[in-house]
Amino acid sequence: MQIPFYSGSAYKFLSIESFQLIIKNETLRFTRGDSFNDPFESNPFLVPIDWKDLVKEDKSNIEMIKIIADEAFKRLFSKIYVNCFSSNYLNKESQLMWSHYANSHRGVCFEIIFPEVNQDNYKEKDIVPISVTYCDDLYVERQNWTMESEHLPLYLATYKSNIWKYEEEIRLVLHSEVIDKEKFTVINTGKNADTVFNIESITKVIFGVKSSPEDIESIVKLFCEKGHLPVFYRIDLNPITLQFVEYELPHKKNILEHNKTTPNTR
Repeated sequence: MQIPFYSGSAYKFLSIESFQLIIKNETLRFTRGDSFNDPFESNPFLVPIDWKDLVKEDKSNIEMIKIIADEAFKRLFSKIYVNCFSSNYLNKESQLMWSHYANSHRGVCFEIIFPEVNQDNYKEKDIVPISVTYCDDLYVERQNWTMESEHLPLYLATYKSNIWKYEEEIRLVLHSEVIDKEKFTVINTGKNADTVFNIESITKVIFGVKSSPEDIESIVKLFCEKGHLPVFYRIDLNPITLQFVEYELPHKKNILEHNKTTPNTR
């Protein structure tokens, strides 16, 4: 498997409340692979075992097969945790992202810029961004894999049906068996893992078209308290073209100007 590493700008959509926790705690929450909502994602039947030889024609043994599949899946995937980003936030398709993941456009997305990673400098314990591979047919794709395939957990973690292609998804993948144990904490009975996150890697914050002035001020204030100021933008709707547009908010400029005129009391 040639791992499709991603580099460049990526955007995470979330609610104001979730973003507040990220800034306050300086952590990023990952979700275990078997806790996703899509029934075709992280499904035990994606495990590439010989299903034709296992399932009887009358399917009378289907419950036993599910048990076998679950056990194989747990061995491969229950140690995998994922955090999701997108490569876009302003195109037509991203309207769905704002609706689904950013509290119906009341939330926010933030930008980080991933450095370049390649096959030569990649280590299995690294948490690196990987572009999701979208498949026309998951059944056909499964035939390309075996239980001995290299990077099989990454296949299970980053291959999805192309009905989700509009998300342009980038995934950070954490493998709890090989990563440095000091870098993450497992919570919620294993369904999530929190990792240390440097909020100074946030370069841009974009508020949704329905975001409130109060929520914007609360986020800006938190960044001020942490001593980091990304640029702040807000999405708007162009009344002529009916397209999303963004405009820069004055907060960073105003704060920097204010700081210039304020005596340093330290």
